[in-house]
Amino acid sequence: MEKTFTMLGCMDIDLALREEQPTALTAESSPDVNRDFQRWDHSNCMSLMIMKHNVPEAFKGIESEKIT
Repeated sequence: MEKTFTMLGCMDIDLALREEQPTALTAESSPDVNRDFQRWDHSNCMSLMIMKHNVPEAFKGIESEKIT
């Protein structure tokens, strides 16, 4: 798993893991706010895709009673 996080850091995809989700965009959002939100959203989507890909098939679909 450490290899995955290293890869995310090298690709600057770990932004969503390092920073809180920015506030939602509005019609009044500045270009800088829009850019930051788009960067964070892209990072979040890519991070989730990479993590989902790395979950072994044996664990997919398994639910724990501790998870709500």
